[in-house]
Amino acid sequence: MKHKCVTSYLVVLLITALAPMAGAQRSHTRDLLRYENGGTFDFNWDVAPKHEEMRRKLREFVWERWSQKRQAFVVATFYSYHGDYTKHRLFVEPDREGRWSVVSEYETECCVLKRKIERRKGKEIYHVVERLEEMGNGMASTQVIPDRENREGNMYRLRLRRSPTENSGKDPFLL
Repeated sequence: MKHKCVTSYLVVLLITALAPMAGAQRSHTRDLLRYENGGTFDFNWDVAPKHEEMRRKLREFVWERWSQKRQAFVVATFYSYHGDYTKHRLFVEPDREGRWSVVSEYETECCVLKRKIERRKGKEIYHVVERLEEMGNGMASTQVIPDRENREGNMYRLRLRRSPTENSGKDPFLL
């Protein structure tokens, strides 16, 4: 009888200890059924002639959801000339304080040519999304386009920053 009481006590103790962790995990889980799905953009070199059109669609998708404050996600994979890749899962969503953000959960594989594959995963949260004037050849100026002005996605670049005063030395994310 004493053994059953101790076992029951340990089970209750274990459940009590694990319950907050389970709740914390649930709060980080997204219900993707509530998000608009922007699909997948794979910028591999086999489809290089389509890259500009794909970039235009990707920019327009992210900008429209951001500016209209609509939950959405899209996956974009970019490749280096040598075949290294970075896959971004981009989520347009409010954070815990209700501020809208673009979250990039990424994974990257590097150094294919060196035959030393390095994989990394990470997460960046951007609270500022700006459209910048397109200068040509895929280059962006520093001139911000007003939010109310309508533009096609090939007429601007998106700059994602962590904060309006970001000067962390880390480059902003450009789409």
